[in-house]
Amino acid sequence: MALYEFEEIGSSITGQRTFGYHIMYHRNDFTFANNSEFRHYAFTTMAHEYTHIVQSANLFTKEEEDRPDGDRRRVGWGPIFFSEGSAVYYAEYIMRKLRLDGVSVENSPNVDMQGDDLRSLMRDIMENHIVPHLDSCPNFNIWDINYSTRQTCSPYRIGAWGVAYLLNMVNDQDAFWKTLWPNIDEMGWDGAFEFTFGISMEQFNQDFLEFLELPIEEQLEIIPDI
Repeated sequence: MALYEFEEIGSSITGQRTFGYHIMYHRNDFTFANNSEFRHYAFTTMAHEYTHIVQSANLFTKEEEDRPDGDRRRVGWGPIFFSEGSAVYYAEYIMRKLRLDGVSVENSPNVDMQGDDLRSLMRDIMENHIVPHLDSCPNFNIWDINYSTRQTCSPYRIGAWGVAYLLNMVNDQDAFWKTLWPNIDEMGWDGAFEFTFGISMEQFNQDFLEFLELPIEEQLEIIPDI
């Protein structure tokens, strides 16, 4: 199972820092069932939710604000497009990077069970889960893609491609972890975004819409070959 299917099947792990600490949990059977797909899913799900925890841990404020998407979250959380997109992308990227690096942990889910390479996975997301729905969200604004649009303009799926686009642009697959999130408290979301990627949110919105019009083979050139 791929993490971009979370909206259909539900996440089994969550992270929380609203009260000043982190919580992670997952279904018992995902770890102990004698089923490689379940154990693999537990591993990738943890990577997804751990990404949220790292994002949350870099926001030290507990103050909340009303957001352009109509939600209310802690100051600096950023659009759902990027919070879910980064969690989906990194969960898939990290597993494949571990496989590429030859990492193996005894009794852990087998990273060789990850399946297709990252480009094949991202092709499937684009061709089967994004392109068929683009007419439902023409000329979108990043803030408009949130949990309310998950069945059409999915923040998980389009967001994952948006994250891939930005990471390729700065040639740093770790830019969200290393630069964006650690600077939000001091610079604010928009400031940290421009500092990390060298463009404004508005410019990204325009550039990414143009990117979505490219042939799939050109789009796949930005995806690491892992």
